[in-house]
Amino acid sequence: MPLGFSHAAPLSRHDAEGIRLATDLSRWRLVWRYATSDGVPRRSFRVAAIVATLVSLINQWETLLQQHTFNPWKVLLTFMVSYFVSTYGAVSLRLHGVRAAKAVAGDKPAEC
Repeated sequence: MPLGFSHAAPLSRHDAEGIRLATDLSRWRLVWRYATSDGVPRRSFRVAAIVATLVSLINQWETLLQQHTFNPWKVLLTFMVSYFVSTYGAVSLRLHGVRAAKAVAGDKPAEC
């Protein structure tokens, strides 16, 4: 019998969870890299500035008419949500592109 195993031993539950965790961590690293590179933060900031301004004007209309007090937290949250939605869109587009490229290469079918 040669050195090594003639067949692979089945993975224990602990090993399978470790592999899944490693895969999840590498996916999060990829998501983080996509979210922080290639101009994504700058574009997301620009989109958020425009969208948050418009939504804040709509939501704070009474404040402009001096019927209510100004709430800066609403404006900040509106900006943050707009930024995260824009970033999510950019990252998901890139992840979809990676899956489609793998499908074309024959690695695994695309999950659309």
